[in-house]
Amino acid sequence: MHITGVGMEERKKPVRRNGLIKRGLTYHYRLRIKGELYQGSTHQQDREAARDVLNQVRKEIALGIHGLEQAPTLGALIEVWCELHRKQTAHVRCARWCQEALGALCKRPVTSISTERVEDWISAFQEAHSPASINQVLRYLKDWCRWAIKRKTLQGMPYDVPPRRVEKKVRPVVKVDTMGVFLNAVDVRLICKDGTPSMATDQVRAAVRMMVGMGLREAEVLGARWEWLDEARAEYTVGKAKGMRPRTLGVPDWVLSKLVALPRSVSGLIFPGQNGKPHPQGWLRRALARGGRAVPGLVGTLGNHRLRASFATLHAAACTPISDIKAMMGHQNISTTMSYIEDDLGQQKAAQERLSLLLKVGG
Repeated sequence: MHITGVGMEERKKPVRRNGLIKRGLTYHYRLRIKGELYQGSTHQQDREAARDVLNQVRKEIALGIHGLEQAPTLGALIEVWCELHRKQTAHVRCARWCQEALGALCKRPVTSISTERVEDWISAFQEAHSPASINQVLRYLKDWCRWAIKRKTLQGMPYDVPPRRVEKKVRPVVKVDTMGVFLNAVDVRLICKDGTPSMATDQVRAAVRMMVGMGLREAEVLGARWEWLDEARAEYTVGKAKGMRPRTLGVPDWVLSKLVALPRSVSGLIFPGQNGKPHPQGWLRRALARGGRAVPGLVGTLGNHRLRASFATLHAAACTPISDIKAMMGHQNISTTMSYIEDDLGQQKAAQERLSLLLKVGG
């Protein structure tokens, strides 16, 4: 009887195999690594399946992600991100395109993204797309991973892939010597049947001047409100049109004169549509294209974003400190502001001539 009793006690002791402990029908794991104890259930009754779980736990411990909540797929992470940024429609629309471009990578857990998998995606994607498109997707992927790190879904950046090299193309901007031509073409809309020019609406003329003269985004112009304008001080406080902190800008006289001439709307919008709501995106597209066609030597289509680049380039030509341009444009990084400033060979030659005069060096 005593021997039998000992046998029963021995059968009750957990059986350990390679860090696995069988309690009842289920295998549990118990590991001590660098003084830290890791234990839990594999939820498996089959020994081989439990061993696979154990190997995965060991990998997670080595990567420092063991104990985190189960990582969502990249696609699920993007869905949450888009929901939080839903008011930034243009931003979300671009993010959706990048999500579609990533394809099968979005079905994987965000913790499984690696340099090898991103490189494999680039190899397949570049067959039908340009390096610029690849870099656009990589920028959003990096932003999503950084956001996941902030949410503690990731411990660190899971991949290291440099952007693809892109040959810089000449992008259209309105310069000092062509600003008058551009604004005149914007103001004159169509030619009537009697041959006289039809003027653009006062709203269009004021909105275009607000964009090129103050560097506002399209969404910031569409959502502009009278209570943000201090006419006496010639100042305008940009609202949270893009989810950023408000910033106060000086309003040039040639912009302010067009704004104060507009009638005040009941809705409080500076540029209300016929229904009292903001105009839709692309409201100024035709006016900008018309003005761009009138500028001699302009290459490409002049859109609302290129007006922001024109604003930055004009201030750079006027020797405005880059920190001030950054603040006016509402950027967080100087590098972003620098990407808006286009090279001007004429300005560079003039700078060389000014330096030569200072140096007083003969030929």
